[in-house]
Amino acid sequence: MNLEDPGTPILVEGPTDRELISHMNVQTVNANFNIRENGSKDDVLGNMVTLSQYIQRLGVLIDIDDQSVSDARQRVIEKLRGNFSNVSIQSDTKVVVEDRTIIVIGCSGLDDDEDLNDFGIYRNAIEDHLLKILLTDDETVNRLSNTTITTSSQLSEALYGHQELIEDYTEEVSRSKLLYRLSSILLRYDGNIDSFSNVLLHCSGIDMESHESTSDLISFLNQVDPM
Repeated sequence: MNLEDPGTPILVEGPTDRELISHMNVQTVNANFNIRENGSKDDVLGNMVTLSQYIQRLGVLIDIDDQSVSDARQRVIEKLRGNFSNVSIQSDTKVVVEDRTIIVIGCSGLDDDEDLNDFGIYRNAIEDHLLKILLTDDETVNRLSNTTITTSSQLSEALYGHQELIEDYTEEVSRSKLLYRLSSILLRYDGNIDSFSNVLLHCSGIDMESHESTSDLISFLNQVDPM
């Protein structure tokens, strides 16, 4: 990496997005990225428009939410078309603006994932990826846990048994966000949710390039940095 170069911008929504993408880059891709937390999807799209006026390449990562992946990508394209006269679609994930700026579009969330659907998760967000690790990797759960819950199946059973705790909030907040937070409580993690994400990622021994929780995000990063 060139320490004098701030790196190719990747615009993400919140701190969990930044934490996960930064960790994946360090552990797997090792590219010179400038990962920028923006606060909301609208802020990501607004800052994308601003950067597209003078940056040659950038990545944009937004939550799928309750849309399909194609609809989420289309929202990015429509934002660009509303601000630029020349927007060329190169592929499902790559757009060129004014023959100058390459924008790689990524979507966070695991759309139509069997494990997540079992919990009624249909509004997808970045926490899907971290929750998926917990639901499928015993080693991660065992290393994180400060309770008798030491496997993914035990954590799943505990989550099923405590879902009533989050029912009143699922209309306002992504269910995966709430289940992820509930997982940290059930494992008796003594810290905030951001530090839980950091510890989870460092505890996990999954192969991020091939694991179903992270492979799509690794593909996105590789497209942002084709080198």
